Amino acid sequence: MRAATTIAACGAAFLGAGALLLGEHPAVAPGAVSKDHATLAGACRACHEPFHSAHTSCTTCHGALSPKNAHAKEALLCASCHEEHRGAQVAMTSGATRDCLPCHTRHEAVDDLEMQAGEPRARFHLRGEMRSDEAGKPPRDVLARIGGFAVTPWLIGFLFLGSGGYVLALRRAPRVADDEDKDKADPDAAPQRVSEVPALSPAYESSLPGLYIIGELAGVPLINRAMKSGFDAIDYIHNRLHLDGGAVPEGAVDVLIAGAGPAGLGAATRAKSKGLSYVLVEKVTPAATIAGYPRAKVVQSAPIDIPEYGTFFQEGDETKEALTRRWEDIIARVDLSVNEREEVVAVEREATGALLTKVQSGKVYRSRTIVLAIGVRGTPRRLGVAGEAPERVAYALVDAQEFRERKLLIAGGGNAACEAALALSEPALLNQVTLSHRGPVLKDVTAQNSQAIDAALREGRLAVEPDSAVQEIRAGGVVLKTPSGEKEIPNDLVFAMIGAELPTKFLRAIGVKLVKKGGL
Repeated sequence: MRAATTIAACGAAFLGAGALLLGEHPAVAPGAVSKDHATLAGACRACHEPFHSAHTSCTTCHGALSPKNAHAKEALLCASCHEEHRGAQVAMTSGATRDCLPCHTRHEAVDDLEMQAGEPRARFHLRGEMRSDEAGKPPRDVLARIGGFAVTPWLIGFLFLGSGGYVLALRRAPRVADDEDKDKADPDAAPQRVSEVPALSPAYESSLPGLYIIGELAGVPLINRAMKSGFDAIDYIHNRLHLDGGAVPEGAVDVLIAGAGPAGLGAATRAKSKGLSYVLVEKVTPAATIAGYPRAKVVQSAPIDIPEYGTFFQEGDETKEALTRRWEDIIARVDLSVNEREEVVAVEREATGALLTKVQSGKVYRSRTIVLAIGVRGTPRRLGVAGEAPERVAYALVDAQEFRERKLLIAGGGNAACEAALALSEPALLNQVTLSHRGPVLKDVTAQNSQAIDAALREGRLAVEPDSAVQEIRAGGVVLKTPSGEKEIPNDLVFAMIGAELPTKFLRAIGVKLVKKGGL
């Protein structure tokens, strides 16, 4: 938070100093004014106007010098002789003559002085007086005086623009995440940019012996490179198990692979070709990473040889829909066995040396090694309310065209939630869409998404429930908690787009050492 703190401190100091100056607060005066000027209405503004010299105000009230006067020819200003802010007891005229007499007594210019009320006065001023209609009135642009401040349009404009820039600078300031934030994923970014990564050997082995991490989580995001990281890890495991020999723990497979994305499928095909016994678990479905991309997203890959399949080659870029079909073809032709909807939640080592992997359902797998290919997108954060079930809640939108004539609620205030709401509220789909978010306004979204939501709201394509949260999911409806109380709306399906938990939290829990990205 250093950058934000620095900006906050500097911004507050700048706004405070500007307010004191433009508000003409007495605190910024260099000293007390003479008793004659102290009686003027408008205080500072009587002499000091924005974008004008104080000399202009002097001549308005007191008259100007004759153009033929030596002072005027030398471009001397009023303050050259009549210095102000020297105290209430200092008279402007006597102060001036004290400063001027030494000069004038050395020149014939002393004839320009005459005695008035016992003091020498200059005869060369073209005398003027303050106009009677201005006397006693504050300057026209002083709207009011509050606590010593002169409220003027200049002050109001400065505070408005300055505060706006201050808030904008704070929002754009780089933010250092705390320990809790490090484990939270941004629902609008994929893949996630993590600040910590697992410490791995060249063979992708983690600090937990026998546990390997490949793919995006190992810093290898591209499809062909992610698959190759799976090949490399399995080759190392195969050689190590062969060299180690020893008894195989009862009921243990050679390798458990978690994640059926590009890296996980690469590891599984390699394990099968090497004759290793394996179990492949996936928290959703095979290749869900690719299937979860936005519709028509272009995915780049490069040629790579897949064991028992052949060369996986793309002639240029290929959409994710076509790539997903190719992925399903690989699984079928290689005859991979995938245990779907089994999310790894814990890893332990038993006395025999075998690794125990527990999945969400409570089932436990025993293996000699583990390969994690779980990516960095994170586990979707649950709503944690009654009635939250797979058939009633979805955590991502793949294809809006699959939902027609439905009553849908999108919970979330980020860009992903806004884009889902806009896609599902297309008139041709005939859906009834409601967007629920916790804040009074959508503040963490792009200007484009914010404007699109406003336009859809005006057109009646969707409804927005600000300052609300899902409290309960019922059959045919959803209960929202709002400032005015509970509100139930008809509903067929809820899309919960409230972020995700990064896998770093899980890695810490199972004992994997993490290092700062780019560190050792």
